[in-house]
Amino acid sequence: MTQAKKARGDAPELVRDEEFWYEDGTIILVARNVQFRVYKGVLADHSSVFADMFSLPQPASTLASTTSAECPVVHLEDSPEDLRHVLRALLPKKSALVDFAAERPTFHEISAQARLGHKYQIDTLFERSLSYLKTCFTTDFDARQRWLTGNRYSQVPVEWGGHGDKVFAIGVVNIARLAQADTILPSALAVCCSLAATRLVKGFEREDGSWERLSEEDLELCFTGMRRLAHEASVAVVTEFARFILPNGCTGEADCQNAINQLLSDYGDNSEPYFPSKNPFRDWDDWITEYWEEEVEPEEDAVCETCSAKILKGFRVQQRDTWKRLPDIFDLPVKDWPI
Repeated sequence: MTQAKKARGDAPELVRDEEFWYEDGTIILVARNVQFRVYKGVLADHSSVFADMFSLPQPASTLASTTSAECPVVHLEDSPEDLRHVLRALLPKKSALVDFAAERPTFHEISAQARLGHKYQIDTLFERSLSYLKTCFTTDFDARQRWLTGNRYSQVPVEWGGHGDKVFAIGVVNIARLAQADTILPSALAVCCSLAATRLVKGFEREDGSWERLSEEDLELCFTGMRRLAHEASVAVVTEFARFILPNGCTGEADCQNAINQLLSDYGDNSEPYFPSKNPFRDWDDWITEYWEEEVEPEEDAVCETCSAKILKGFRVQQRDTWKRLPDIFDLPVKDWPI
């Protein structure tokens, strides 16, 4: 049970963390007003920064405390929420350190472990966080398509909250900048471009109540990228519909051409185009199917299977070309991006 410590003067009231307070612990970490009593040997084994920190004489605490003299106290500048995520990885309660893919971590877990893993040189924690993000925000177009399909077409991991939590892509961009992981940036910025402008600028609230936002430079990249990705979407529509030629094997002929002309007309008339420009790399098969199911009158015919296959193949070519140019769309020099 949490035990409140009576504060002296203006000092914050100290509380023991309910999850990480071991009576036989050898070090007390204080994050804001929360105390974590853990094992310094374990932390030092994982982190050279902690090892160096623990080797130095610790100053007397300015916070009220009932801890015994033989257990030193170290004050950290991190939030208790972030520190707790790191301790869960380094001092697991029930199982050994396991792969993130099996854990299905939240964004806040990934973020805390990446940022503090970098800060305290906990290499294993830092590297596996980046590895997880590189799997989601990959450089390979086909791998990204497979990931989107398995992720219910949500542009961020569904365990982060799904479609409504694309805003966490802002945090992914910031982690990539911190880690100098340039290969993550293009696809993460593309997700940011699908956010409403107010959400993009505002960012999101972390667990500790602080706000995470993009830098001014990355905001500029996003607003430029929005315009360029919209242009790419328009080019794909014009290329695949306005210039469409009925293929050999078409069974609908006039009906197919009329259906395609109607879709192109609707695209031009609608302020919110049917074309999935907010997620330009999703599988367009569902979008095409949804359009003809929702927009075409029951007595009218949609395109035949041959024409549909040609359209989808053409869109896939357009997607792949846009993917190849993604670093250029954001003016990013990415050395290992496939072309």
